[in-house]
Amino acid sequence: HSGGHWQGAVIYRWPAGTQPTAETAYVLRRIIEPASEVVSRRRAYIAQRQARQESEKRALQLQTAAEIARETTGTLTLNDLLSRAVTLVGDRYGYYHAAIYLIDDTGFNVRIRAAAGAAQQELLSQGLTLPVGAGSVVGIAAKSGETQVNNQLISTEQTPVHTILKRTRSEMAIPMKIGARVIGVLDVHSDHEDDFTSEEGQVLQILADQLAVAVDNARSYEIANQAFQQARQRAQEMTLMFNVSQALSSAPLNPEEIAAIITEQFARVLEVPQCTLSFLINEDDRTLIRLLGAFGVIENPDQSAEERAFSLNDHPILQKAVDTASPIIAQKNDEGLSQHIKQFLQERGIQTLLALPLAVKGSAIGAIELISHQWPRYYSPDQVNLAMALANAAAVALENARLYEEQRQTAERLKEVDQLKTQFLANMSHELRTPLNSIIGFSRVILKGIDGPISEHQQQDLTAIYNSGQHLLNLINDILDLSKIEAGKMELMVENVNLNELVNSVMSTAVGLTKEKPIQLLVDVPEGLPEISIDRTRIRQVLINLIANAAKFTEAGYIKVSARLQSTEDDRAEIRVSVTDSGPGISLADQSKLFKAFSQVDASPTRKSGGTGLGLSISRHLVELHGGRMGVESEPEAGSTFFFTLPLQATATLKNEPVPQGVILSLDDNQQVIALYQRYLKDLGLQVIPVTDPAELLQLAFKYQPVAITLDLVLSQADGWKILEQIKQHPDTSRIPVIVCSILTEQSRASQLGAAEYLVKPILEDDLQAAVTRVLDHTSKPPQEI
Repeated sequence: HSGGHWQGAVIYRWPAGTQPTAETAYVLRRIIEPASEVVSRRRAYIAQRQARQESEKRALQLQTAAEIARETTGTLTLNDLLSRAVTLVGDRYGYYHAAIYLIDDTGFNVRIRAAAGAAQQELLSQGLTLPVGAGSVVGIAAKSGETQVNNQLISTEQTPVHTILKRTRSEMAIPMKIGARVIGVLDVHSDHEDDFTSEEGQVLQILADQLAVAVDNARSYEIANQAFQQARQRAQEMTLMFNVSQALSSAPLNPEEIAAIITEQFARVLEVPQCTLSFLINEDDRTLIRLLGAFGVIENPDQSAEERAFSLNDHPILQKAVDTASPIIAQKNDEGLSQHIKQFLQERGIQTLLALPLAVKGSAIGAIELISHQWPRYYSPDQVNLAMALANAAAVALENARLYEEQRQTAERLKEVDQLKTQFLANMSHELRTPLNSIIGFSRVILKGIDGPISEHQQQDLTAIYNSGQHLLNLINDILDLSKIEAGKMELMVENVNLNELVNSVMSTAVGLTKEKPIQLLVDVPEGLPEISIDRTRIRQVLINLIANAAKFTEAGYIKVSARLQSTEDDRAEIRVSVTDSGPGISLADQSKLFKAFSQVDASPTRKSGGTGLGLSISRHLVELHGGRMGVESEPEAGSTFFFTLPLQATATLKNEPVPQGVILSLDDNQQVIALYQRYLKDLGLQVIPVTDPAELLQLAFKYQPVAITLDLVLSQADGWKILEQIKQHPDTSRIPVIVCSILTEQSRASQLGAAEYLVKPILEDDLQAAVTRVLDHTSKPPQEI
C-alpha cells in the first residue's frame, strides 16, 4: 500500500497452531512499506515512458502526414498526384501495401487508381473495382464515410484484394472526404495482426482529407486545362474558318475559283500533297465533275467539262462518303478494306485517301479527296473535324454559287417577262382605251340628246352600255395601276393638302354611289387638322375605293368618313382616316383575304358584287407608298371599319425605283460582306443599303428609318461598341433593332447595350435570315399590356 493505493500484497505463512506476534507483524510491515514505494515509482515511470513514446509516435505520424500533404498538394496532374501520394504513405509508414481508390462517375463502384508495395502492378493492370457499400472494408468505408479496421485477417479471406495480397493480416480503409462527400478511399495493409490503432486512424484521416482536397483540385485543373485546350483549338479553327469565309466572300461566285480557294487551304493547313474537289452535276445518273483546284489537282487544265466528268459509281470511296454524308478514310495497308477498294487504291498509286462529303442540309452535293501517294497519312479526329468544317464551308459556298446562278438566270428571265408584260400592258392600254373612249363618249352624246330625242327603252339600253364601259375602264385602270406598283413605277405627285377639303370633295362624288339605297353619308373630320404632304389624286382614289366598297355591301344604314390626329408607338404624329359602315361585317377568317390582289371574300360565280378584287390591294399599296398602313376592324353583323394612316411628313417614293418591303442598313468595312447580306436577304423582300462610313450611319437611319441595322463591332474607322451605344441612346434610332455581325464573341456585352441579335462571323445565309425574321416578328407584335 502506498499513497492511499494498493500496489499488491506479501503473504507470510506460519505453521499450524501458531501466529505472529504484534512485534513480528510490525517488523514485517516496516520491511514491506519501502518495497511498495519502489513498485509505485517503477510503475509510474513505465507509464510515463509509454505515454511519451505514444506522443512521440503520434507527433511523428502527424509530421509525416503533413510532409506527405505538402509534397503532393502542388501536384496538379491527377495521375502524378495519386502515384506520389500512395508511394509516400507506403514508404513513410512502412506499410506492406498501400492504395488509393476513387469513386467512379456512376457512384456505385470504387476503382483502384494508384498502389505501392506488394502486387501493385498486378492490381493496377487489372483495374481492380469494388462495389460501394459491400464486399470489403474499402467498399464499406466509401459508403459510410467512416474508417474501417480489420486487425484479424486470415489467409483464407476471399475478397479480390486478399486473394492477391495473401500476406495481409491487418487492413485499414480511410475515406477521403470533402466535407461530407466521399470521393475515394485510402487503403493500407500490414502483414502483422493488431497493427492498426484508433490513434493511427485519426492521423491517416487527416491525411486522407487533405489528399481529397488535392485530388479535387487536380481534377478541376485537368477539366479547366482540357476546356482551355479545346477553346484554343476552336479559336484556331474559327480563325481559319473566318479567313476561308473572307476569301470565299471576296471571290466571284464561280465554282472553279471556290474549288481553288478550298483546295489551297487544305494543302496549307493539313499539309496534303494533293486535294481535289468534285461537284455533283446530275443526281439521276450520279455524275460528278472534277473542278479545277490548286497544286496540280488536274493534270490538264484545258480539259473540258465533259472530259472532267466521271460517274460516282466508279469511285467506291467517294460513293460511300456521298451516300452516308460522312468522312471516309481508306488506307492501302488496312487489312479490313474490301478487295474492290484495295484494287482501286493500288491502280491509282494511292497510300491514303480521305473522302469528305460536301453536304448541305443533310444531302451531299459533291465531295473532296485528300490524297497521299508516297507514304501513308494518318488523320487525328481533330484534323478530320477541321477538314469537315472546311468541307462544309465549301459546300455552302458552292450551293450559294449554284443558287446565285439560278437566281441570275431567273432574274434575266423575269426581266424579259416583265418587259414583255410592260409592252403588252402598254399595247393593251392603247388598244382597249381607244374603243372604250368611243363607246363611252358616243353613248354619252346620245344620252344627252345631242343627236336627237330617244325613247325610254333606248335610254335604258344606252345607260347600260355607258355604265358597262365605265366599269370596264375602271377595271383596266386598276390592272394598270397594280402593274405600275409591282414594277416600282408608280409616281406620286406630292403636295400640301387640306384633308377637310379633300374629304368634302370625295363625299360629293360618293353621293352617286349610294343614291339608289337608303344610306346616309356622314362626315366626322374636325376643323384645324394640319395640312399633309400627299398625292391628292391617289389618296382621293383610296377614299373613293373604300366608300364604294362599303356602298357595295351596305343595303341600308350609314357610311361615315372620319379622321383623327394621333401618335404612333414611337411618338410620331400621323392622321388616321376611317370609313365605317353599318353593313353585314366580315369574319376574322375572311379578313385575311381582303388586301390580296385578285382575292374576294365571296369568290363564287354567283357572288352579288363584281370587280377584279384589286381595289383594296391597290389602296393598301398607295397608302404604303405614302409611308402609312391600312387595316380593317370588323365582326359579323356588326359593320366594318376600314382605316389607313398617313404620317404628317410622308416621304414620296422616288420615280422608277422599286419599293422594298423594308430597308436594312449594313455597317461593315468589307463591301463583299455587305454584298453577301444583300444576296441573303433579297428573298425576304429586304433592301440592304451599304454603310462604309460610320459617321453617316445615324443620318442614314434618320432618313430611311430601317427595319433593322447590321453592325460589325471591329471597324477600321470607328469603335463599333460606341456606335451601338449611339444608336440605342438617340431617341430617333433607339427603337431600331441592331443585329451584331462580328468576329468577336461578346454577346453578353452587346445584349446589355441593347443589341437584338448576335451572329458570329462567318455568317451563313440561314442564320442571317433567321435572325432578321425574329427581329421583324418581334417588332411587328404590339406590346403586351400589364
